[in-house]
Amino acid sequence: MSTDFAALRREEFPALDEAIYLNSASIGPIPERTRRRLDEYSVMRSAPHRMNDHDFFSELDQARALTARLLNVTAGEIALTFNTSYGLNLAARGLPLEPGDVVLASDREFPANVYPWMRLA
Repeated sequence: MSTDFAALRREEFPALDEAIYLNSASIGPIPERTRRRLDEYSVMRSAPHRMNDHDFFSELDQARALTARLLNVTAGEIALTFNTSYGLNLAARGLPLEPGDVVLASDREFPANVYPWMRLA
């Protein structure tokens, strides 16, 4: 069975019928199925006294498991963070870098990808 990627794109990213989106450095369109799930979660989150551990952690556990499967690693090797910049800062601070160590980066990097390394220099 082949996938109709054009139809899938139209279904998941309807905003792209209006524009060509080229800037994904910090924020971009999200798939419709993701938006719907976030809407459902927001409704649940608006009444935290009704949430239990399963309501909160099952989504994270499933995301870890699916990502691990995609990358052929264990779920325990997957860290989920608020955004890429936060995750990169965690990774940079977790390395045993010392003053004088050299970290190479492209001069075309997004600033948030370079600042953690500059701060450690």
